[in-house]
Amino acid sequence: MITVLFALVFLIIALFSCYSTIKSYSKFRKLSQHGLKAKGVIKKFDIEKGEGDDDNDLYFPIVQFRTYLGFDIQGRPMKGYQENEYQDLPTEVEVIYLDSDPEEFIIEGQKFNNTRLLIIPVFLLVCYEAFTILSDENTDWLNEVMEFFKSL
Repeated sequence: MITVLFALVFLIIALFSCYSTIKSYSKFRKLSQHGLKAKGVIKKFDIEKGEGDDDNDLYFPIVQFRTYLGFDIQGRPMKGYQENEYQDLPTEVEVIYLDSDPEEFIIEGQKFNNTRLLIIPVFLLVCYEAFTILSDENTDWLNEVMEFFKSL
């Protein structure tokens, strides 16, 4: 029974990870291919501290720009930087945004982390293994899971 629960949890985590990676990649690609460009200025940085002693901090520039329709936008791009690339503030940058949602933007030159895409086959393999465990160990696994939660 414990094996079935672990397999179910891993299956859910793997599917969610695949979904979020593909969604993020498609947004990034759509911005890169169909986005409009505007001049922007980095006003400051938000720093998200990484875990541990390593330098895993992410630097998110706070960018202010004006869309071609005249809306003033100030916010964080989709992607942060591993290190503070823009030392001198304010710094001019080129922003790429979609007219339909200008608050979702990237800075020109930013790249999508392709290693996340390489992890998808691993997650799919985990999904396959979890499904194999669920179907092979016990054909009535769903009823057992429901009974387990009812007994709590």
